[in-house]
Amino acid sequence: MSPEPESPYEQRLQSEATRSGELTVSLDGVRLHSVYDPRREARRLIEAELPAGCEVVVCYGLGLGYHVEELLTMRPEAEVIVVEPDTQLLEACAKLRDLRPVLSDTRVRLLAAVAPEAVAMAVDEQAARNLVVLRLRSVYEKDREYYEAVDTAVERLRSRAEINRNTLKRFGKLWVRNLTRNLEKTAEAIPLRLLEGLAAEMPVLLCAAGPSLDQVLPRLPQLAERCVVVAVDTSIAALMAAGVQPDIAVVVDPQYWNTRHLDAARDFTGILVSESSTHPRVFRLLDSATRVFCGSLFPLGKALEEALGPMGELGAGGSVSTAAWDLARRMGASQVISAGLDLGFPGRATHCKNSFFEERARLLCSRLDTLESHSFRYIHDAAPYLTNSTDGGSVLTDKRMEIYRRWFENQLQQQPEPPAYTLSGAGVALEGVALMSLDDAAMLPVCRERLNTRIARLRESAQAYSDGRHGRTHSVSFLVHELCNELTQLQQLATRGAYMAEQARLLTGPESGRSQTASLQLHEHLALLDKIDQEISQLQFRDVAGFLIQETVSEIERVRSPSGESALENSRRLYTALAQSAAYHEQLLRAAGARLS
Repeated sequence: MSPEPESPYEQRLQSEATRSGELTVSLDGVRLHSVYDPRREARRLIEAELPAGCEVVVCYGLGLGYHVEELLTMRPEAEVIVVEPDTQLLEACAKLRDLRPVLSDTRVRLLAAVAPEAVAMAVDEQAARNLVVLRLRSVYEKDREYYEAVDTAVERLRSRAEINRNTLKRFGKLWVRNLTRNLEKTAEAIPLRLLEGLAAEMPVLLCAAGPSLDQVLPRLPQLAERCVVVAVDTSIAALMAAGVQPDIAVVVDPQYWNTRHLDAARDFTGILVSESSTHPRVFRLLDSATRVFCGSLFPLGKALEEALGPMGELGAGGSVSTAAWDLARRMGASQVISAGLDLGFPGRATHCKNSFFEERARLLCSRLDTLESHSFRYIHDAAPYLTNSTDGGSVLTDKRMEIYRRWFENQLQQQPEPPAYTLSGAGVALEGVALMSLDDAAMLPVCRERLNTRIARLRESAQAYSDGRHGRTHSVSFLVHELCNELTQLQQLATRGAYMAEQARLLTGPESGRSQTASLQLHEHLALLDKIDQEISQLQFRDVAGFLIQETVSEIERVRSPSGESALENSRRLYTALAQSAAYHEQLLRAAGARLS
């Protein structure tokens, strides 16, 4: 047998004994640990960097593992995630010092040669806990670029989580209200799954309302002969003004103001892809459209869809454009060509001309507050910065757009098919998206007649599906009745829980006197709280009301206190929030049920 090949570190690593008797090692002349006492160095690092009470420690770099070993002794309650991108260095160090006692500890999780995004996801799983990063500087500096990429990925995830929390805080009740007002529309809508294959072997032209759409609109009639035209809500009116009615419009926003984009699109008669929490005015404005609903992302919507069967999911990237992009792929597009999906401000413009954004700004501007001032504020409100454009130049973008950019790039990395192109070289460069000229797009094979035939067949299927709407409406009405009964029960349980938690909290305070009677009463209250928790856990639709208590949960997680009195106060807050959410859902559902019957 031939000998195993030498690791590149076999010659670069030099071990030596320290004054304390432990082993240290140098990599290319740089010591990874102290030459005097590696353990004492590790203890000093932990004392300096780790506050008491930290629950999760992410160690950047392992080396010979002294800092992790001491960490397990000094912080026995903490879990440890070791991040080491260099497996060859890891193997070389393991040959010099036995790392099995450290890495086999059940509190330790090793992430070796893992992509920064995967490390970020592992860290994000612990986001609710007290987490600290510990850097072994000697190894960290060697792989600084990798660890900085991890930090960036973690920050991205945390920013997205913060945005999600803020979005839920802002729109949570609105989503629920829209859902209940759209119950009849939900029962009547065609499920998204019926669109599968509609664009098979055909390109999809996805039109957003970025500034570059202005360059595409004059050629749009020509492109519409060669592509399935999909428009997001902000671009529908612009396309229709250019003489092309989109085949599909995607509208999923819950806000009233977003429906104003559709004021000039009332004649739209194509396919409307939406979702049950969309603002009801959308369906009044586009009453002649063929309504298609995707599956809901929210517990109430998911519960209601149990009476309707699977609707078909769309990817949620926080933007109507991400939903439209995912729709194009699910329809079997041969390629996705975007227009106006700039994710930035080419020419320092915010939107295409004659969009509702621009028209609204014109209405609001005055001699002292000009249209240019409105545009300046929009561009500069979210920390703008220059980034690469598709044509190799630079373009202004901001932190809002960065979230969507990362979503697209992540999706393209996971699913590189179908190929993706953009007609705008001035927009933000996306990894995995190539530039296509308007002339090349105009040379694509004509497919309009074939597409129209497919759409006609879809409408026939839609009509057949619609014929069963009365039965589905009855099923939804019955489910609403069940939901209301259970929400009443949940409200009663949560109200009792809040009362019991408050009584128990009073018994843990100094005023209770710590008497034997108080201890017995406390035990009884805690037993009753356990029973209430068990009864709540057995409710089928408990997650429906739980949707609106996330803000309370986040506040509790941000301010942690180990005392029993604080824990009971937090329980009282949770029960109270749950009771209020159950009452809110029940009130809206009973009104919706009355409209259905």
